[in-house]
Amino acid sequence: MVLGFATVDYRADSHAAAVWVTHRTSATVASHGNAVTIDLAEDPDGLRKIHSLTRDCLVVLTEGSTVEGLPLSARPMTLKDIEAFKSDVAALQAELRILDGPPIADLAEPSEDNATQRAFQTANYVARVWSEWLRTDNRRRRGNQATESQKVQELPTGLLEEFVPEPVEAFSA
Repeated sequence: MVLGFATVDYRADSHAAAVWVTHRTSATVASHGNAVTIDLAEDPDGLRKIHSLTRDCLVVLTEGSTVEGLPLSARPMTLKDIEAFKSDVAALQAELRILDGPPIADLAEPSEDNATQRAFQTANYVARVWSEWLRTDNRRRRGNQATESQKVQELPTGLLEEFVPEPVEAFSA
């Protein structure tokens, strides 16, 4: 089970790491549950906090970010992967002949070029794509009478086959 997405911004030349955690908050909405910017040079528990925030989440890296030096073991997603997720949404909508919704807005530029704003804008984009997937899946389930088709599909099957959430395990530095 995936608890959500953890959007991480961390640059090798910076001590700041930002993590935005996005969860499914209703049948058709994903929104942020937590957001933290950590100064890894000043906070002795910084790596432990990143570990805690990303457990059971699919990690999404902002453009230009790295996982080097962070306690992340699962393969992270990139913006290219979120674009593929967005394409999965469009494909399901086409299959269901859902043509009445506005297109998903593209990734917005951060208001400032810092870890917090880069993670915030990327997390907002992830939330928009995931919410549109949830809305589309909800319409799929309402339109199908077969019991098997009624099952909630929180994320596309292919995405869950390719990416796994960060494991729940004890922190070790």
